[in-house]
Amino acid sequence: MNVGFLASVLALVSICVFPTSAFCTPKLPPQDVVKSTADQVLRVLEAEQQELRAHPERLYDVVNEYILPNFSFPAMSRLVLGRHWRSATDQQRAQFTEAFRSLLVRTYADSLIDYTGVPIRYLPVHMDEKAKDATVHTEIQPATGSAVTISYRLRLISEEWKVIDVVVEGVSLITNYRTEFSAEISQTGLDSLIRNLENRAPSPVPKGN
Repeated sequence: MNVGFLASVLALVSICVFPTSAFCTPKLPPQDVVKSTADQVLRVLEAEQQELRAHPERLYDVVNEYILPNFSFPAMSRLVLGRHWRSATDQQRAQFTEAFRSLLVRTYADSLIDYTGVPIRYLPVHMDEKAKDATVHTEIQPATGSAVTISYRLRLISEEWKVIDVVVEGVSLITNYRTEFSAEISQTGLDSLIRNLENRAPSPVPKGN
C-alpha cells in the first residue's frame, strides 16, 4: 500500500478520532472521545455541505478547529524521522515538523470535501486506567466492498489524548512515511526532504501542537 493511498484513506476517516477541547480529558475513555468527535464533525460537514463545496477553503477552518489541536506533531515527527531525528539540528527539527504537519493538513482539507459518511463500528477497548497509550480499533463499512479496519494510536500528553499514528488495514501511517522519507534522506539529505515537503504543501495553515 503506497503512502498516497494511505493518506487518502486517513484523510477520509480522520474525522472519527480527533477530539475537540470540550471532550479532551483523560477521564473520558478514548473510544468515547472518538465517537463523540465523529458525531460532532459529521454534523458540521452535513450542515455546511453546500458552503464547503462552494468555498473549499473553509475546510481549513474545519481542520483547524476539530483536528489540528489533537495531533502531537512533535511526537509524530520524531517517530517518522526515526534515527534521522537524533542527528537533525533544532532548526531542521522545527522545519520538518511544520512541513510534515502542513502536508497532512493539506491532505485532510482536500479529501474531506468528498466525505459522505460511512457506517463506523467501534470495537471494545481494553486498557489499564493508568495507561498513557491507547489504541482505538474501528471498522469502516463503505457502500461497496469489505469493511476497512482503522486503528488509532493515542498518547496521553499534558492530560490530553493526542493522536500519534493511524493504522489502516495493518499499514501504519508513521511507518509508511518513515520508509519513504528515510530513502529520500539517504539520497539527497534532510534539507532536501524538507524543501520537497514544503513544495507539496504550499498553502500556509495555522500552527498546531
